[in-house]
Amino acid sequence: MTPKSLVRQRLRQARQALTGAARAAAEARMNGALLDVARDAGARVVAVYAAAGSEADPGPFAASWRASGGVTAYPRVVPPDTLTFWAVAGPEALQAGYRGILEPVPAAPAVAVGDLDLIVVPGLGFTADGHRLGQGGGFYDRLLADPARRALTVGFAFAGQVVSALPLDPHDIALDLIVTEDGVARGGVWQG
Repeated sequence: MTPKSLVRQRLRQARQALTGAARAAAEARMNGALLDVARDAGARVVAVYAAAGSEADPGPFAASWRASGGVTAYPRVVPPDTLTFWAVAGPEALQAGYRGILEPVPAAPAVAVGDLDLIVVPGLGFTADGHRLGQGGGFYDRLLADPARRALTVGFAFAGQVVSALPLDPHDIALDLIVTEDGVARGGVWQG
């Protein structure tokens, strides 16, 4: 196994270990913190993802954001390797897509990357200074490198997924913030 594969395996296990009431409480704190981050950033159009497997679920944040008049955009994979974003009015506008992950239905309105104000980024692991290790497909790596992107980028994960260091590649781009149940980190500095 490669160093990244070993780290991914360990981080998946850490993510899966959080279950039941502890997981629900952690997600409630995380979604509340994410709502504060989006409001403080003055965002209107926010890109979120539909959680798959044991990923931290930003769904409650997305519902609150829409209820307050904000717009949520979800990714859809355009083969072979591009994420596009589409406005979604609620979970009923999602259907199984790439690898069974929920994506916007075909009739959803497109949202240009340059129109996103904040992007919630999933991952297996993060560092407090914003580095990220994803599943290995490179979808979010390409999105972060898109010259049209101007959005604030926020990693969304459980505290057990935040580590001191990750194997990085020269093309990796750090995120602006990391949100966990323990707080928000910006540039390696934690805020409660």
